[in-house]
Amino acid sequence: MACDRYHTEATIEYMENYLEEFHCHKDVFSGFRSSDSAKKISEAFKKQLTLDKQDERESDSAWNNLSAAAKHRCIDEDKTQIRSEIAQHLVGE
Repeated sequence: MACDRYHTEATIEYMENYLEEFHCHKDVFSGFRSSDSAKKISEAFKKQLTLDKQDERESDSAWNNLSAAAKHRCIDEDKTQIRSEIAQHLVGE
């Protein structure tokens, strides 16, 4: 409804009421937010995994022979794997 191009007094009132009701109950979502400490742990873990992947690539002699596109694909695959490992790590905590 908020995406509609035009609004009447009724639709604006409906959205204002909905927003007011949402703010009354938004605290139920707070349990699903990650804490600052979890964010810091996640960022540190991501940084370490990224450095490890970078070291692996640089120590692989075949890396220098890859085309730029192939290198980008490898880096993208590494990023996907890192995100997966972070998710598994957070679920395990």
